[in-house]
Amino acid sequence: MRKTWLAMGWCCAGLIIQGADVTQFRGEGHLGSYPETGLLKAWPEGGPARLWKTEGIGFGYASVTAVGDFLYTTGVERNEDNNRIEKITCLNKKGERQWQTVYGNAWSGQYPNVRTTPTFRDGALYVISGSGEVVKIDAKSGKILWKVEAKKEYGGKTGNWGTAESPAVDDRAVYYTVGGNETAVVALSVKDGSLIWKSPTLNNPSAYVSPTLITHKGVRQLLGATTDFLFGINPEDGAIVWKVNVKDELDSGRNIRRWGIIANSLAYLDGKILMSNGYNQGGLMMELNENASAVKILWKNFDMASQHHGFVILDNKLYETTHNAQKFACIDLETGKTLYHGPVENTRLAQIITAEGLLYIYDNSRGNVILAKPVPEKGAEEISRFQITEGANEHWCHPVISDKVLYIRRGETLMAFDLKQS
Repeated sequence: MRKTWLAMGWCCAGLIIQGADVTQFRGEGHLGSYPETGLLKAWPEGGPARLWKTEGIGFGYASVTAVGDFLYTTGVERNEDNNRIEKITCLNKKGERQWQTVYGNAWSGQYPNVRTTPTFRDGALYVISGSGEVVKIDAKSGKILWKVEAKKEYGGKTGNWGTAESPAVDDRAVYYTVGGNETAVVALSVKDGSLIWKSPTLNNPSAYVSPTLITHKGVRQLLGATTDFLFGINPEDGAIVWKVNVKDELDSGRNIRRWGIIANSLAYLDGKILMSNGYNQGGLMMELNENASAVKILWKNFDMASQHHGFVILDNKLYETTHNAQKFACIDLETGKTLYHGPVENTRLAQIITAEGLLYIYDNSRGNVILAKPVPEKGAEEISRFQITEGANEHWCHPVISDKVLYIRRGETLMAFDLKQS
């Protein structure tokens, strides 16, 4: 169940891809695991040294994408007509702005700040606005290469909080979970945004899940979710190969208010697929068959309940915070048994990532950033902590580690902290 990380390097449109690069939301496989070495094992009083702080990136919940010498993130601001618009900002690794481009319209309902983290591929950035516009942007200049109003064009329907998706991209297509009665997912050409295929519909609104591209025993598949369904799609033709009705599997016989929300990406783990969801829904582990044409459910666990904060996997164990109970959980992934579900000091709901076998916990109620050792029988053991007091709005952004630097964003403020051992 352990992931082998490859440090790869190649040149794309003048930008160098390095082992420390983070080209999509929560890194490789959306797993929140960063292949860094030589990081501080404890922090000084007040936290690691802050390298810089940059404001003016717009308000949002997006993370950063880090490629070569540059960082990219998205944000919301109001234009001269007082409408919320979304923009993408390129910074160098000193926090200095290189360019900024308005690319779309924000979600107009509750929590209108931007969600999409840019996905980098072959010299371009791909984003999806809160109103469902899919956009390709040149990473060097910030020029919009094409834009498709995909939600409008393909009859999309979202949940109560609009589109909150960071796009999956391969050599041929960018994929977007449109939802609605016309289709579940569309594949648009990376060349010009034209339609390659529309999947069959699941007659279901889209969820808030960033899809994940996997290869299982030589078979490629796109993993994703709508409000009620988990699914695997053939990225060649859009066929829905398998689906699981989450409402039937997790809600049956339980008197819970579900809210119709799935927000965490599905995690692929050596032939198994893991889902954890908030609002007391719980989680489940599935296993793909040999040719990835079907799944079977191995176990369910109702202590698992990560709302939109992600989870990490270390030594075949899952670590996360749980939504309604606001507790920390450790789950054995082999058996599905709860090893710990209880309090961890200074932590309620929190985004969690990992590097060098340690947990980085960003508490969303008080802004504590905690470095901790994973301890299955008590969740986590704090090593160091500091508090994010600058910026505004919720502490909801997922931290990123790239090239021995920890990036934390709050509202329209992005901060960089030095994790390098001296």
